[in-house]
Amino acid sequence: MWNTGLEQRRAYRRRGAFIGYAEQCRQLAEAKTDPDCAWLAEAPAQVIQQTLKDLDEACRRHGTWKVRWKSKAR
Repeated sequence: MWNTGLEQRRAYRRRGAFIGYAEQCRQLAEAKTDPDCAWLAEAPAQVIQQTLKDLDEACRRHGTWKVRWKSKAR
């Protein structure tokens, strides 16, 4: 979820727009109803929301372009 949220933020920044935690949570709620994203509905909402909060905090502190992707190994 971290990497997906980060890529979404970077895509918005490339267009000159901004997306924050609240908008990403709204889009997450919509995505959970999409059959292509059924795995989102299986995951606990609190875990996904906390990940988005942590991403939001990292982007506020360091900037969207300096935040790094998270690897599967870590």
